[in-house]
Amino acid sequence: MSRQVSLGCIVLAVVFFSGCNTGDPASTERDAPQQYVLREGLNNYSGTCDTMMNDGLPATNYGLSNSMWSGYWGNSPDEETTRSLLRFDLSLIPEDAEVVSATLRLVFNNVVAMASDYVITLEIFEADREWVETEATWQNASGTVVWDTSGGDYSGWVGLMNIPRPGYGSGDAIQISLDTAVVQRWVSNPADNRGMLFRNTSENTLDDSEKSYVVFYTKNFPTEAHRPRLTIEADLK
Repeated sequence: MSRQVSLGCIVLAVVFFSGCNTGDPASTERDAPQQYVLREGLNNYSGTCDTMMNDGLPATNYGLSNSMWSGYWGNSPDEETTRSLLRFDLSLIPEDAEVVSATLRLVFNNVVAMASDYVITLEIFEADREWVETEATWQNASGTVVWDTSGGDYSGWVGLMNIPRPGYGSGDAIQISLDTAVVQRWVSNPADNRGMLFRNTSENTLDDSEKSYVVFYTKNFPTEAHRPRLTIEADLK
């Protein structure tokens, strides 16, 4: 048996219920996990924040850009190491919900590697400090607050991306399974949700002649399907 329910909060989401009978006369139907699909513009959702940071232009904010970079440029006096920040508002999910899975989908604008058979590895960490999308830079989390460490404060591991080159290019999408324990904490304690920081693991190991970076589309990209998407499945109590 299935039924469809539409939930409204600040944003709008479509939630699906389903149940199955095990055949045991004493058993009762149990609802399947509910799915929340979060993407800027989808069902009027407007809870995405994203930007990038650039150590070559440490006072520049990129919050209005339609792309965000992570990695090492090389051969450029102004643009060298870049990192990205991404956060989703999860307030439409009940705080007592039990997160079953969390999957992040990103679409590439570009992938550049120092060799044709190179694999770029991006780690996703928890951001440790509140940041403002239209103010965050390599130096500052907001207009008046400086990062403890330039390039963003981060700690706990959330996910990992291995991006082969060739293998991915402009318009291709990648899906990353996020640590459900971290996402659970964000749902249960919204104040803990400071979002994610993307860092290329090779950013400090390449020389000036080498490049290794990826470019993802942001929430500002005109094509909605190319914007970052977070899908969370959760059991409700």
